[in-house]
Amino acid sequence: MCDNCDKCFHVTTKLTTIFKCSLCEYSSIKKCNLDRHTKAKHDKINNLACAQCLYKTGRTDHFQRHSTICVGSKTMYSGLELRTIEELAKLGFVENIDFIFNKSFNDLTEYSKKSLRPDIRFINHKIIIECDGEQHHKPTKFFKQTNEEMNTCFNKLQEHDNLKNEFCKEFQYKMLRIKYNQIKQIKDILTTELSHILNNIEMPIS
Repeated sequence: MCDNCDKCFHVTTKLTTIFKCSLCEYSSIKKCNLDRHTKAKHDKINNLACAQCLYKTGRTDHFQRHSTICVGSKTMYSGLELRTIEELAKLGFVENIDFIFNKSFNDLTEYSKKSLRPDIRFINHKIIIECDGEQHHKPTKFFKQTNEEMNTCFNKLQEHDNLKNEFCKEFQYKMLRIKYNQIKQIKDILTTELSHILNNIEMPIS
C-alpha cells in the first residue's frame, strides 16, 4: 500500500547500464554506440610501440609485421637486404667504408630526374646491388591496397628498376640483382660476382 493514498501503485524501475569509454569521457547506454565510438576515435591511437625504434601503431597485424624486419632505430632493412648485408660483412666488407646502404646518389638522381636510391652501392668500385622483393617481379598487394593501387605500385617499381639498369649500363656500373627467391644463394652469388675485389679485402677474424 502507498503511504500517501489508499491505492497501491506498482512502479517498475528499469536499471540502465552505462557503457563508458576507457580512453575518454564518452559514455552511452548502448554498447554498439560505444563500439562505434571506439573504432572511430581510438582505433588509430598508436598504443603499440617498438622497443627498438620509434615505430608506433594501433594495429596488431602491422606491429607484428614491423617486428619481423626492425633492426633498430638507425636503419630499416627488408629481410633480403639484411641477409645481403650480413653476407657482405662475412666476406669482409664494412658498411659506410666499403659500401653504402640506401643513400641518395647524385649521379643517379641527375640521370633519372627522380630521387632514386641504390639499395647497396660500393664506394670505391662501380658496383650496385639491388635486393628485389617479390613486388619487383609481379603485382603484390600490401595492406588494404586496391587492385588499381597494387598495379600502379608495380608499374612504378618496374619504371624505377629500368632506370637503374639503364644508368648502370650507360655509366658502366656492375648491376647485381638478388631476387626474393635467392635468399639461400646470397653467399654464393656475392662470392662469385665480387671475386675480382675479394682478394683485396681483409677477412674478419672469426
